[in-house]
Amino acid sequence: MPYLRRVTEMRYHVGVELSAAAGFAGLAFQLWWREMRWSVLALAALAVVRRRKASPRQREAIAFGLAAALTGSVLALGWSVRVGDWTIPLPFGLLSLVAPSAVLTPTRFVLTAGPGLAMLAACGADIVFRPRRRGPIMVLAVTLVPLVALDAPSLLARAPLTCLPTSDASLPPAYRWLRDRRDGALLELPASRIDCMTQSTAMYLSLFHRLPLINIHTHHVPLVTPMILDTGARLPDAEAVQTLVDMTHVRWILVHEDAIPDAAVAALRSRWRASRDVSLAAVFGRDDVYVVHREPGNDWYGYLSRPRQDGRTFLGTPLRALLEPAGTIVATIAPNLRARGRVPVHLAVRNDGGEVWPVAIPPGAREPLVVGVDMRWEGATSPATRIELPYDVSPGATVHIDTDVVAPDSPGTYVVRWRLTQDGGTAFPSASAAEQAVTVAHP
Repeated sequence: MPYLRRVTEMRYHVGVELSAAAGFAGLAFQLWWREMRWSVLALAALAVVRRRKASPRQREAIAFGLAAALTGSVLALGWSVRVGDWTIPLPFGLLSLVAPSAVLTPTRFVLTAGPGLAMLAACGADIVFRPRRRGPIMVLAVTLVPLVALDAPSLLARAPLTCLPTSDASLPPAYRWLRDRRDGALLELPASRIDCMTQSTAMYLSLFHRLPLINIHTHHVPLVTPMILDTGARLPDAEAVQTLVDMTHVRWILVHEDAIPDAAVAALRSRWRASRDVSLAAVFGRDDVYVVHREPGNDWYGYLSRPRQDGRTFLGTPLRALLEPAGTIVATIAPNLRARGRVPVHLAVRNDGGEVWPVAIPPGAREPLVVGVDMRWEGATSPATRIELPYDVSPGATVHIDTDVVAPDSPGTYVVRWRLTQDGGTAFPSASAAEQAVTVAHP
């Protein structure tokens, strides 16, 4: 019963869609398909099919491997699975009732499912090379041998090894140069929070240069980390530079050009090498080090360094009704769309008022007096879509948002309207809204 009462909590509604989970048992099986390929799954399936004809020791190993693989897969799916409008709790939610559950995340159970699958595949390989009796199943098993041999090279090719330095002699020169700098924080680009290996490598190399590092990868990131890394991903935008300085006091930016698309590298070079706010400090082959000259315009660093205060955002802005809200939205959306298709939207939102807009609250939460953008398809039956702003917006500042929305189900001509709102606060004037006519065709 305590488990069922907690289903109303926010985290239980951040679940895996059934359509995504049913295809291949969610995250764990997706990882196996990408890394282990079908050969491992085929050998594991053979072991399960032949378990009754296996030896006693093989049956014990198959039972243990099957239990580990299934348990890990189910737990890796997370707190819940969504089926239409229904949210169905999953067994991982039971662990939230136990005190040590704070150190667990669902994806950790891939480490339970992986060895279980490997044990099943080993039993399957044993059946292939040491058959107990002949039969149709064994003929099928023998045919797996050349197929697995063909699949093995592609499996190894998808798991490249990364050599990391262990001493000054093997340390890349950019990090030796940074080691002699003792002022300010470092951001390495690319800074995507999705690319865990890049962020993990940056964390490891910080052991050598010892500068405060903005990059981070952990399953238990602070709630403000996505906001900071998403801001870094919008560089070289001048507003993003100022926001990073306000949040982190960033001083150095190390750009790994080999890991960034050529168009993005060209944009960085053209913007920053002609800028007074960011200048090139050193070049080491394809690694460029830039120094940031901007000074903080807000005391966001101080607020992020402390626990969040009641009645304020993470960045310290009071959660209160704006006295005279005003803003401008410039929206970009394709004029011709397909019904039920996903549509990319770009918004540029400027604060034309005299107060900071409160925005930065825990991800997924819905609190009163937070400013956001409501998007509505006039003429469609679907409700308005809430588009969150990335962080608190200072007077005169502009934030850029790239997101996807779903087009209406029925073909026709629609007017898309974007409107700034503050939940429970003063209404924004109509001049702050934007609209655009679009044509939706058959899918």
